[in-house]
Amino acid sequence: MKKLVLVTALVSLALLAAKPVYAEDQTCVQVPVYGGGVGTVCGAKTHEPINTAFEGITPAMVGGALVGASGVLAYFARKVRSQKSA
Repeated sequence: MKKLVLVTALVSLALLAAKPVYAEDQTCVQVPVYGGGVGTVCGAKTHEPINTAFEGITPAMVGGALVGASGVLAYFARKVRSQKSA
């Protein structure tokens, strides 16, 4: 149980410690709003990628990591259950 708490704390810390991304210029852009109308967004560049701490991580990688983690947890749960019954 201690290991699970430690891993959860480390993953949470890694996700919260990601560097923030701020827009560099204070240019304002008119964008369409869902439901009609036009909104103004200041500080954004149009059609330029912004570098983030997680730029190489795709949803498929996140899903694969979650499936892998659940497999590891299932393995250890089965291992502990078999040790208790023996």
